[in-house]
Amino acid sequence: MSLGFPLGLLGLLSLPVIVALHMIRERQKQYVVSSLKLWAFLEPEVHGTRPRKTPLTWLLVVDLLLASLFSLALAQPSVKLPTNQQGAKNLIILLDNSTSMLTRDSASTRFSLAQADAIQLISGLGGKDSASVFSFNSVPAWVGDTDHQNVQEIIADIQQLKAGATGNSLRLALALGEERIGQDIPNEFHVFTDAAYEDPEILDFRYPIVWHFYGEQTSNQAVIDLSVRHTKNNLFQVYAELANFGDIEVARNVTLFLDDEPVDSLSVRFPPNSVLSQVWVQQGEPSSVSVSLMGGDFLKEDDQASTGFRGLSKPRIVIVADEPGVLGKIQDIVQNADVQIFASGDYIMQPAINLTIVKGDWLDVWPNGVVLMTQPPRGSFVVNGETFNILNLVTNIPVETPIHSDRENPILSEIDFSGVRWGSVTRFEGIPKNFEVILQADMNEPVPLLLRGKVGQSTVYILMSDLEQGNLSKHPAFPILLAKLTVSSLEQSIPVALLLGEEIPLPDPSIVQNFVLTDPEGNLSEYSKDWQQSQPTIGLPGLYELEIQDKEGVETNLVVGVIAGEIIESNNSPAAWFKTVTNGVSEVPADNSPNIQLTPWLLGLSIVLFIVEAILAWR
Repeated sequence: MSLGFPLGLLGLLSLPVIVALHMIRERQKQYVVSSLKLWAFLEPEVHGTRPRKTPLTWLLVVDLLLASLFSLALAQPSVKLPTNQQGAKNLIILLDNSTSMLTRDSASTRFSLAQADAIQLISGLGGKDSASVFSFNSVPAWVGDTDHQNVQEIIADIQQLKAGATGNSLRLALALGEERIGQDIPNEFHVFTDAAYEDPEILDFRYPIVWHFYGEQTSNQAVIDLSVRHTKNNLFQVYAELANFGDIEVARNVTLFLDDEPVDSLSVRFPPNSVLSQVWVQQGEPSSVSVSLMGGDFLKEDDQASTGFRGLSKPRIVIVADEPGVLGKIQDIVQNADVQIFASGDYIMQPAINLTIVKGDWLDVWPNGVVLMTQPPRGSFVVNGETFNILNLVTNIPVETPIHSDRENPILSEIDFSGVRWGSVTRFEGIPKNFEVILQADMNEPVPLLLRGKVGQSTVYILMSDLEQGNLSKHPAFPILLAKLTVSSLEQSIPVALLLGEEIPLPDPSIVQNFVLTDPEGNLSEYSKDWQQSQPTIGLPGLYELEIQDKEGVETNLVVGVIAGEIIESNNSPAAWFKTVTNGVSEVPADNSPNIQLTPWLLGLSIVLFIVEAILAWR
């Protein structure tokens, strides 16, 4: 109980005054008797004071109660009712499962230690306690909570978690945790991490955080990038970036593998805190390429990087056109191309196509990957809910017109359009949504020549000029453009390489009958219907093989490399920012217990007693 005006209790000093008045009143009472003779045997009258008993009467009791109640009412007392959550707490647990948590500073990985500590914390929950668990890497994910599971189920989910994903999203994870804040109980945020990432900038987070840090300053070497590109004469170039995240010089052997067979090995000396480049030129068409650092360190997962390799000595191109015209000679433009030509009404989507070229028609269903559309038909068309309006007019582009291209777009880089005669060009009524102009003629009003955008899962390039006019189809820029589109195509549907933790897009079930996916540990998964759109790769870097059979029975084999090495994840020492944070304590919310004011009740009871006093005094 609390008092709003404690001085009001001074009114209790009136209680002895009331008792004294009642005693005086009793002493002054006079009694009428018939004779004093009956008292003759009593002792003589005693003068002066003598002890007297307090006259305990109902009227005195009521008066004392009235004075007490009025005094308490004047002090403005109030009481807080206890809540049902008294003594409980709410835990929000955030568990870092990024790749750097796989580092083995001791006999166990950092993640294994964090798992054990998080489980111990969950195991200590009391009967009234609550908890929510989230993991975080590039994106946060819900693991479990006591609103939907018991403690043992949450522990089982934590045990099933895997580490090994690129990126950090601690700030987003904290935002998710805020949604699980308890309003009437203390809240504890617990973050289990190695802090091996850039400053998450969470100083403005309004709740204290209890940090659980793992790991120490280490030296780590890694393959942080790997790519393969064609050159000429059936040659290809392998480019690798190798990094040393340590303060001392280190020597490691580097080995190149083609289809898991070693083909070259060399010794490399890494200066302290350095990134080196290594290039090989090889011949042939392997399905996979790997680069490995031999020896070992505390994070073995990033000592090797692998990528699939899509040989383009025989690229697959589909042409959809009722009158192919110059496109019918595409094999003369793209050497060794495997070309299929369909009339518009006969087109059937094919898997693993490098480039689909559509002339003079809008397809009802667009294939995944890259599509080049030429001579788009005039009129209004709705594709995937988007409206395309092409005006019924053409613009002639003079030969001397300056051409502006988006040089940052890899499709147009290193292509010189000088000397191209564009002829007549059709026009859109406004640029379609999700499209951008990447090549245009700089006339009084810019005229788009090539647009790039998305239609469903397709990356669509729209060429507004007529290939049958002008000289674009005969200009050196055209085969280079087609080759670049061909190279970029299949990787947009199923890429050759991903970072660890990213998901592998699986084949489109509308064109694939079945497929088999083999992970780096040799586990086979067969899919024939109702498969998910992607395959997780958390905690399992290496080569993933897909054996695909389309609905026509054509088989295609693809390889996807999942790489653990990355410039931030492989730098697995705790970052400097973790030294500036302080461990928080339980966040105790403001006391929201109901506060009951007793003054009205005391005054009400005083009125009732006042009525009782009046009745007693009247009698």
